[in-house]
Amino acid sequence: MFSEIIIYTKNYFIVRTITFFGFNNFLLTRDGFFMTLEKHDKGWKKGVAFVRGINFYRNARVTQDEMFQLCKKVEDKNIKILKIVKTDNILFEKKDVHYATVGSKLEKVLSDYFGIPVYVTTRSLKTIKGLI
Repeated sequence: MFSEIIIYTKNYFIVRTITFFGFNNFLLTRDGFFMTLEKHDKGWKKGVAFVRGINFYRNARVTQDEMFQLCKKVEDKNIKILKIVKTDNILFEKKDVHYATVGSKLEKVLSDYFGIPVYVTTRSLKTIKGLI
């Protein structure tokens, strides 16, 4: 097995690991997050959910761990929550459902928890990468 760093920034590394069976690219962040950049199962697509109206001044305060546990409630065979970034950005994977469906489920869980309307906008990772 052979590994090389392909991209190195102050926030993350992209590492390529080469074996007899091929290669894989991985994203490693400074806070210890690890994600395979290749599709691990056909049909799974990554997305980002942007949550509005929480942790703003004294409104709807929540920690990152509490937010992760809340978001885990929407997981099923078609939705997986990968990571919470700064309590209001949610990285997820989905298959056989639309991105808006993931957002609707998150809105319901978060609105029920906080007792106020919480709005969620979802985008595919492909769309986010296209912006950069």
